[in-house]
Amino acid sequence: MQNVIAISIAVACVAYIGWGAFVTLAGKKSKLGSCCAKGCGTPPVEKKTEAQVQFLPIDLLTRRK
Repeated sequence: MQNVIAISIAVACVAYIGWGAFVTLAGKKSKLGSCCAKGCGTPPVEKKTEAQVQFLPIDLLTRRK
């Protein structure tokens, strides 16, 4: 049973890679080569803000009954 599962996973991986190669070589839209001739644009850089740490008093950490 383990051999059947291992072989089916290997066949699925080969089929997935083969399908991607076929789509790429057929000239259809693929993830490879999707950038323009000048190269891909860089995404805008977000400003990193420092995390604010807020301490709570011990009284607020206990449950109220």
